[in-house]
Amino acid sequence: MIISGGFNVYSAEVEFAITRIKGVAAAAVIGVPSEHWGEEVVAFVKPEPSFMILESDVIKECEQLIGSVKTPKKLILVRSLPETALGKIDKKRLRDEYANRAT
Repeated sequence: MIISGGFNVYSAEVEFAITRIKGVAAAAVIGVPSEHWGEEVVAFVKPEPSFMILESDVIKECEQLIGSVKTPKKLILVRSLPETALGKIDKKRLRDEYANRAT
């Protein structure tokens, strides 16, 4: 669970909304520290092959589907999402990757 601006945001709900958007193959959502919000929602999005999606389009559609509080503040387009040995998305690696981008 991500606590952003005093609201509980469930990553699974945000991921479900993002994957409903045309051209999105997969998504993973994490919370990252934010001075203003406590935590902010960040989404890693894998587009479908040979499909171009824009960050602004995904964010606009998310706002309509789940509201602005749950909409990712940042969206990172990726070619693939890391997986654990069990085949689940490895969110720890995504947090580490995000932290390394920020430094």
